[in-house]
Amino acid sequence: MIPAFCGQSRTVVVFVRNCVFSLSCFRSCFDSIAPGRSPVLEGLLNPNGSVSGMIKRCVTGWGHVSRGWSAGAVFALSAVALQVQAANEIVVGQSVPLTGVAASVGIPLAAGTQAVVDAVNASGGIRGTKIRLITLDDNFVPARSHENVKKLVGEEKAVAVLNVIGAPNSEGLVKQNILSDANVPLIGPFTASSGVRALKSPHIFFVAAGAEHEADTMVKQARSMGLTRFGVMYQNDLFGQDGLAEVQRAAKEVGAEVTATGPFERNAEDIQPAIDALGKSAVPAIFMFAPGVTSAKFAAMYRKQYGKGTLLISSSAGSTSAIVAAAPTPADASGIGLVQVLPNPASTKERISQDYRAHMTKFGGKDWKPSSYGLQGYVSGRLLVDALKASQGPVTGASVIAALEAMKKHAVSNLVYDFSGGNRQGIVYTDIGIIGSAGKLLN
Repeated sequence: MIPAFCGQSRTVVVFVRNCVFSLSCFRSCFDSIAPGRSPVLEGLLNPNGSVSGMIKRCVTGWGHVSRGWSAGAVFALSAVALQVQAANEIVVGQSVPLTGVAASVGIPLAAGTQAVVDAVNASGGIRGTKIRLITLDDNFVPARSHENVKKLVGEEKAVAVLNVIGAPNSEGLVKQNILSDANVPLIGPFTASSGVRALKSPHIFFVAAGAEHEADTMVKQARSMGLTRFGVMYQNDLFGQDGLAEVQRAAKEVGAEVTATGPFERNAEDIQPAIDALGKSAVPAIFMFAPGVTSAKFAAMYRKQYGKGTLLISSSAGSTSAIVAAAPTPADASGIGLVQVLPNPASTKERISQDYRAHMTKFGGKDWKPSSYGLQGYVSGRLLVDALKASQGPVTGASVIAALEAMKKHAVSNLVYDFSGGNRQGIVYTDIGIIGSAGKLLN
């Protein structure tokens, strides 16, 4: 480490040896904190304009050039230097529920991304630099997600964040300016929320379709069966309310309607009121916008109490394995539908699914199982790595965002993403699978 001292305030500015510094970055910083002092900067540069010469001269000359500057100005310059990733690692992070009601989503989601990072590091990293992925548990609590991301982009200097789960969790990152202040992207937030998408944050990159597209798929399936009255079971937060609104819209467009609803509070253990509200309405089809474990619990309890005559379709937040596990037998889960916003992870035809399973087999440990959650984490990791490889100059949040924005018709196995022209919904893919008698999702 090379310390340089401000002549009067004695504020320490630390430059990290072996970092790749951007000359333009230092120049703009000098200009912003010391207008009109560009000649001072030029005097610190060696004849060929290298930053290394500037750093060397700063060691002996900082007191002269910084005389009269505030401690805040010196700190601002030091922050620029510290935001540049050290040459021996690139730090990225993810905040997911590893405990609590949504752990069944968070654990495989995080594992999918980790497998990508491990594979890249095993092959030498990004141009010889290893990636360090920091995973923090937020228990599905929005405030904890926000604090975790603040820590990741602040204390840990992460250049990208991935896989935040839940609409309020992602929404707060925008409304509290956590992402914009750090100028760091959030890649692959696990939320279908139309409300989060409506924020039009330039820092959020969606890797799967949203509630609008899911609702269209659900309603289309029900209408193909001649059904016109629908019920919606939903988590009473931004995610669930968006799901309800989108189903109401989609139903109206095809001459159908939502005639019953069954809301429940976030992290609620008791969902019996929602079951009764929908069961007593006798609607022929119910669409579920709830976390995987809750959807599974609802489906099992509803069928036990009200029979199997109702079509049940879960949003992509649901999970085949969770629905099957909650049922008395796999056969009891048969006929339940699940919207897919990425291909079936168990598919033998989809190359993205094959690649996901191959990575997990090698880097995912012994107990992993194919899941839609794991596949989305894997896709997010692939997009991150591609952006890191394409980043120009020092790897920063800004360079990762620029690399993502440059992706047009960008292939991730057989999936094609487009984040160009300000687009943040990189792909729109939907399908619907039905659980068979053996407990497998069939397309």
